Amino acid sequence: MIQYVTVHIVCPCGKLLKTQRTSVGQGSGGTTRGSLFCPACKKMVQYAIADGECFTNYK
Repeated sequence: MIQYVTVHIVCPCGKLLKTQRTSVGQGSGGTTRGSLFCPACKKMVQYAIADGECFTNYK
């Protein structure tokens, strides 16, 4: 069964960049990846969302 959760994409500096809804559970797909610009620290941040968790690092 697929469930939807809200994931916060937070820069390593602590700034909230985006809030995104994603699916978790059997057959929910895989990993969502992307990059965003942080206006607080002026760096590009890469993110990966998998199993309802978000992992971020500087590009």
